[in-house]
Amino acid sequence: MNVLTKRERLIRLFKGEEADRPAIKLWSLRRGQQLPHEDYRLVYELGMRVTDIFDGGACPFDCVFGSGSDKKTRIERRPFSDEWEDVITYFDTGRKVLKQVFRSSTVGKPGYVMEHFVKDEDDLSAILEAPYEPFPADLSDYEQAVRRVADDGVALYDLPHPAYSMYSLMGSEKLAWMTLESIELLDRAVEIFSARLQTHLKNLLDAGLAKRNEFLAFGWVGPELFIPPLLSPEHFDRFCTAPDKALIDLIHEAGAYTWVHCHGKVRDFIGRFARMGVDMLNPVEPPPMGDVSLVEAFEIAGGRMALEGNIEIGEIMTAPPERVRYLVDRALGECGDRFVLGLTTGHMEVPEPPARFIENLLLFLNYGYERLMKW
Repeated sequence: MNVLTKRERLIRLFKGEEADRPAIKLWSLRRGQQLPHEDYRLVYELGMRVTDIFDGGACPFDCVFGSGSDKKTRIERRPFSDEWEDVITYFDTGRKVLKQVFRSSTVGKPGYVMEHFVKDEDDLSAILEAPYEPFPADLSDYEQAVRRVADDGVALYDLPHPAYSMYSLMGSEKLAWMTLESIELLDRAVEIFSARLQTHLKNLLDAGLAKRNEFLAFGWVGPELFIPPLLSPEHFDRFCTAPDKALIDLIHEAGAYTWVHCHGKVRDFIGRFARMGVDMLNPVEPPPMGDVSLVEAFEIAGGRMALEGNIEIGEIMTAPPERVRYLVDRALGECGDRFVLGLTTGHMEVPEPPARFIENLLLFLNYGYERLMKW
C-alpha cells in the first residue's frame, strides 16, 4: 500500500479500512498551542513532525446549566495559599442557591473540587427543575480546528457525557450513596441530560456540521466513572450503555464516527463499547492500572473498533530509556490492524516537567516513529 497522509491514515482507522500502518499520537498536541513550559518545545516540534494529530473543537454547551447560565451564577475567589485559591461558584436554580468550591492552582497544577453543588437529593432535583435554555449551534470553533489540522490529522467534535455531567455535580461518594437510596433520581438526571445532548447534536447537524465536513468524528470522556471499583457493570449499563448507544446511533446515522476515553480495568467493557458502536476506544491500559493486554483487547474487539494507547503516562514520567523502548515494542508487537500508539493521557499536564519526562517523551516519539517506518 502507498504511504498515506496522516489524515487519510486516521480516517481509515476510524472506518475500519486497511491502513498502511498504525498511527502514533500525543494526546493534547495541537498546532500553535501555548506551551506550559519552554522545556516542552522540542516535544512539540517533534510531535508536529511525526505524529498523527487529533485536534478538536466545539461550540459552548453543557448538559446541566444551559445557555445564559452566567446570569444565574455568581463567582468569588479567595486565596488559600501561595499556589492555590478557592473558586466559589453560586448557582441560583430558581428554588434554591447551590454552592461549589473548586481549589484552583495558580501555577498550572490540576485542581480539586472541595465541595460539590449537590449535597443531597433535593439539590439534584432543584437542578433538574431549573429552567434550561438550549445553546445555539455555532460551527466556527470546530471548523477552525479542521482548518488548523489540515492533512496532519483529524479534528474531533468534543461533546460532554451525560452520566459524567451528573457525576460532576456530586462526586463519587454521593453518587455511590444515591445508587442505593435514590437511583431513580439518577436515572432521571441521565435521561434529561441525554435528551439535551441529543437535541444539541441534532441542531448541529441541522446547521450543516456533517455536510460541511467530509469526515466527522465526535469524542467524549466520562464512562470510566461508572466501572468498577467505583460502580458495578450493572450501573454502567444503566447510566452509559443504553443512553450512549442512542447518541452513537444518531451519530452513525449522520455518517459520522465516535472516539471514547475510558481509563481503568476495561476487559469486561470492551465488548460493551463495541456493541454500542464506538469506533475508537482509548486508552486500553495494561496491568496493573488496567486488566487486559493488547492481544486480548484486540481479540475481544474483533475488528469492530480501533484501539488507542496503551503506554502509561507514569512510565513516561519515571521509567529508564530501555523500559520505554520495551513498552513501545510490546504495544506494536501485540496490536492488531486498527491501532493508534499513544499515551494514556495528555503529555503536558506537568507544569514544570523533570528532565526524565522530557527525555522519555522524545524517546517515545523518535523510537515509536522509527518502528512504524519499518512496519
